[in-house]
Amino acid sequence: MTEAADISPQESSRILVVDDEEAIRKLLVGLLADRHGYDVTEACDGLEAYQLLSEEDFDVVLTDLSMPRMGGLELMQWAQIHRPGAAWIVLSGHATVDSAIEAVRLGAFDFIRKPLELLDNLTVTVRNALRQQALAAERVSLIDSLAQSNEQLTEQVEHLNKACDLLTAQGETIRQDLYRAELIQRALLPCRPPKMRGFASNSVYRPCRNVAGDLYEVVAADDKHMVMYIADAAGHGVSAAMLAVLFKHRIAALDKKRRPRRPSDVLNSLNQALLAECGAPGLFITAVYCLLNLETGLLEIASAGHPPVLLCSADGARQRLYHTGPALGFSPEAKFAQKEFQLSEGDRLLMYTDGVFDAGDGARPIDCDELEEMLSQRDMPGDELLSGMLDLAAERRMRQQQDDITIVLLTAGDAESTLDNGLPEHDSPSSAPSTPSGPQVLWGVDEDSLYVTIEGQANWTHCAAFHDLCTTKLAEGLNLVLDISLCTQLDSTFLGTIHEVVAAAGKSSLQADIQSPLPDIRGQFEELGMQLVLDRITSKIRPLPGVMSPLGVSVTGGLTDAQRMLDAHKALASLGDHNRDEFLRLIQALQSEVSQMESDGDAEPEPAA
Repeated sequence: MTEAADISPQESSRILVVDDEEAIRKLLVGLLADRHGYDVTEACDGLEAYQLLSEEDFDVVLTDLSMPRMGGLELMQWAQIHRPGAAWIVLSGHATVDSAIEAVRLGAFDFIRKPLELLDNLTVTVRNALRQQALAAERVSLIDSLAQSNEQLTEQVEHLNKACDLLTAQGETIRQDLYRAELIQRALLPCRPPKMRGFASNSVYRPCRNVAGDLYEVVAADDKHMVMYIADAAGHGVSAAMLAVLFKHRIAALDKKRRPRRPSDVLNSLNQALLAECGAPGLFITAVYCLLNLETGLLEIASAGHPPVLLCSADGARQRLYHTGPALGFSPEAKFAQKEFQLSEGDRLLMYTDGVFDAGDGARPIDCDELEEMLSQRDMPGDELLSGMLDLAAERRMRQQQDDITIVLLTAGDAESTLDNGLPEHDSPSSAPSTPSGPQVLWGVDEDSLYVTIEGQANWTHCAAFHDLCTTKLAEGLNLVLDISLCTQLDSTFLGTIHEVVAAAGKSSLQADIQSPLPDIRGQFEELGMQLVLDRITSKIRPLPGVMSPLGVSVTGGLTDAQRMLDAHKALASLGDHNRDEFLRLIQALQSEVSQMESDGDAEPEPAA
């Protein structure tokens, strides 16, 4: 709050007395200066007052109306235009009603008739005039302060709106990236039930977020062996998902002679690989790894800090296999033993992650005894058995699911194998806005060139439309002008797509100019060895066309977008060994995703733009 100014008249207040009668002037000076201490200046007529007012400021002017050379009304008229601000008190012994009205119209604070018999009244009038001046000055000060505060508030609101827009844009980018990461991670899961002679497997997978720390596999190692494993990375979200992906890519199920490795050997090598590549406090994985001989029914198992595996025999006997070594990533000295079981017709083995036990404070979670009771129900098909376990876990849970759940069931005997990986949390991101806030891509043409300008943090959602637009216009013989003066970030898909477009222009003997990249963007070009793009950066800036249209985006995550991401990263990988090593795993995952989508019949997706 602005502190209120002192509005009491000050002794330093300046008063100008204008009268052609010297006796009146002396009287007023004595009254105002000597008795009340005001700073009083005299003028013998209007012309002298005019000269004084032209050079100095006064708080109050006491003036006679009838004076030689320049009267009081004439002086007031001039002052209203050239020296406003003073309070005027009119003194007159010969004034008419008309002159009094004119004086008030010109802004006179008061009108006092001579002779000045009641000097105390005059003193009060002067004091009131000074108080009015102080109030007026305080009002102006408050208005100025309010205007300044409003201006500052407006600026703060603008900053907050920009910050909100930026956060919204970043949130949308993160949401899209998580959706894409979920699709890529799901490509690492089994996509169809395995064919197992004399055995059946049933599995369910339920992540608690877009990306998960759980992973499992049931796959043939050779003609007579099946590999089964289940893993749970510490934590939740992106870090756990990345750790699970690393686990997936570091499993060496076969030796150099292409023979299945023993489970204990697999876990030992996995432990060393994880410690070498990402050894840090809090980064660990629990896992169970199994090798099944389909001809003999021999099952070899090793467990790294994982919840106990449950084995229920056809005769009703129950066994629990507790871990044979610590979690992976804890210690380089860790050793992993293994156990062997001979499976017979009707035996069932259950592996799961600890998310099945998650129930929340105050709730009673499922326990191993209950899982064993359900596992012993011989007449229940495997898929129904796992669905019942999920339902019971959800019934016991007193809040939203907070941990990933994965369950794998192995049954000895002829039965149907099933696989249920669930649907993505947003199998089509309908909750996303049709046009993401933040990044913007605009395009326009003139007689010989296509112009594209990229603003903000651009990501893969524009890439398919951008590539199609540029390819079409290059085929029509138009040159390309890419303006990135307002672009603050390009993701790897966009970088690879730009390289492809510039290369295509060169192959068609067309010009492709890159205008005004920011230092960070140029740094990305240099880091990735995009010399072809760096060579096209031009110092001659061409103005954009008057009419620019927004380029469409993709939020569907269909085959077109997956293929575009794959092609863009292949283009970057071709630029050098560093890029090839950097993007190899992503390219493999994208290739798997594209192949899966093609096999699922997604060969004709909706266009991205």
